[in-house]
This record gives sequence, C-alpha cells and structure tokens, in this order.
Amino acid sequence: MPPPAERLRFLQAELARSSGGSALVSLIPSDRFMFVSLVTPSGTFRGRVEIRRDVLWEIVHRFLKELTDPRSDPKETAKTLYDIAIKPLEGLIDKDGAVTIAFLLDGLLRFVPPAALWDGKQWFAEKRPTAVVTASTVARLMRGTPPLPTVTGAPDLETAWEVVRDETEFRRSLIRAAGSAARQLRVANPLAYAPGTAGGSSLVMGNGKRLRLFDFLRDPSLDLRGLDLMAFVGSDVEYCGSTNGAEIEILSDLLQARGCAAALEPLWSAADESAGTLVGEFVHLRADEGKSKAEALQGAQLAVLEKATSGRAEVSLSHPRYWASLVLSGDWT
Repeated sequence: MPPPAERLRFLQAELARSSGGSALVSLIPSDRFMFVSLVTPSGTFRGRVEIRRDVLWEIVHRFLKELTDPRSDPKETAKTLYDIAIKPLEGLIDKDGAVTIAFLLDGLLRFVPPAALWDGKQWFAEKRPTAVVTASTVARLMRGTPPLPTVTGAPDLETAWEVVRDETEFRRSLIRAAGSAARQLRVANPLAYAPGTAGGSSLVMGNGKRLRLFDFLRDPSLDLRGLDLMAFVGSDVEYCGSTNGAEIEILSDLLQARGCAAALEPLWSAADESAGTLVGEFVHLRADEGKSKAEALQGAQLAVLEKATSGRAEVSLSHPRYWASLVLSGDWT
C-alpha cells in the first residue's frame, strides 16, 4: 500500500481523469456529528456538521417514506438533507468546477439517492451527475489501479435485457456479457434485499427460486473482469426499515471484487412508465453519445423530468419516486 500522501495523489489523479473532473464527498455520521470531507483534483477539505445520528436517522426515515409515496411532497425534507450534507461544501465544489460528484455514504444514508436532494430551487440531478462509491472503491482508486478501457459501440439491444431462469443461466449471462462488445448485463429479475444484513440479499430466478448473491458472487472462479456494468433494472425493491444499508454496499463490493466495474442498483421499485424511460435513455446516452455512466444516468433522470414538465406522461413523473430509484455504484466514468 502506498504512503498516505501518495494515495491522495492517486485519488486526485483519478478524479481529474474523468470527463470534466470529479469530486469525492464523504458523509460519515457519528453519535454527535456528521463528518464531511471533500476531495477534488486540486485540494481537500474536512469538517463536521453538528447533528446527532438519531436525529439524522429520523430525517432520513421520513425522506425515504416520502420518496416512495408519489402523493407526498419530499422537497422540504430533501432541502433539510441538502443543507446538512451538501451546503457546507457547495462553495468549494462550485469553485473547483467538478462536473461529477461521487458520494461515499454510511449507514442509512446509503439509501438516499443524492440526485433527489433539493437546494431550494432545483434537484441535485439538475445540477450535476452523481454516483455512490464504497470504501473498497476509494481504496482501489488510492492504489492507482488502472481503469478499464473505455466502452465503445452500441450494445446489443436484443439481448441486453434478460430474465434469467436459474443460477447456471445467470452465470453464463454474466460471463457472456463480460466478453461482449457491450460489456454490460441488465437483468429484469426482482432483486430482494435483506434489511440490515450484509449477506442475505438475493435475486429471484425465473424458476421462482432465490439465488443468494453473497454466496454466488464470492465464488473465486467467477471472473467478471471486462464487465463494465451490471444493472438490476427490473427489480422489485421497497425500503423496509434497514438499520445500516449494508445490503446496498455489499452487493456493489462483491461485484467489484469479481472484476465488474460498476452496478446500477434500485433503492425501491419503479416498475412503471418511468423505468422504461430511465433505462432506454441511459443506454442511448452511454452507447450512442459516449457519455460517462454518471452523465448517462443524469441524462436519463432529466429525460423523465422533462417528460413530466412537458405533460407527455400518463401520470406526473416529477416526483423522485419515478426518476431517482436507480443509483450508480462503482466506476462512474
């Protein structure tokens, strides 16, 4: 492991490498404070916000309920969280000019999509592309691990969306996708998180059985190097009172440990008109316009919002339930 100063240089070099530059925001709650830090290609900042963890969790619980209820107006709570998490860093982020913001989150904050924070005038999705990273992702960047080569060419849309029947078919689909030109796999099987546990999450197979992902992805013979993106796009997930959000992070960590660069993970179910728009726009912007994964997800979110404001949707899609359900975890470039 390189010394601390060299690790920081590696991290800043990786942040500078991405299109337009990126910044890493870390939000780590404690009993009395939330520790916030910012790393940009040109500097660092560390501080803390005076808020007890139990108070913060009450706000997050309220926000998560509002996010999944289209009859609610989450803007007030979203503004409260924005003021806690982003506002202390806002001026520094603007000054540096970073395009994409990657968030390292802890506890229940892992269930909060940064794109759905509200600054009083607009959603954060309208300001910048976002991604979430795990401690393992940051450690990899600090080691100066070389990135995967840039993906070029459009994916094979005939086979890009799959419902896999069983474990054997899922393994074959992953390996095939890792060696394909598209280097991505999108499955429509429901993803079931096990609240508050690191290893209980499962994928519901087409045959009705559940595949325990913790065991499946720990298999050292499963080589996913070359897989740029694993997307769980058809998942049926609801927030159900998790205590720490570990089930979100462990899935991303396991995929990265097997060699997969990034994952699109659902925070709640969005099986409606907006889900098709999100995924379709993401594929178009990523494959046809060469956008980074974070930029493609932001563009897809804005497409749903634009559809809402234009009145072209059958239901109002302006509520974050319809456009903020997917988060990008891992390599955002």
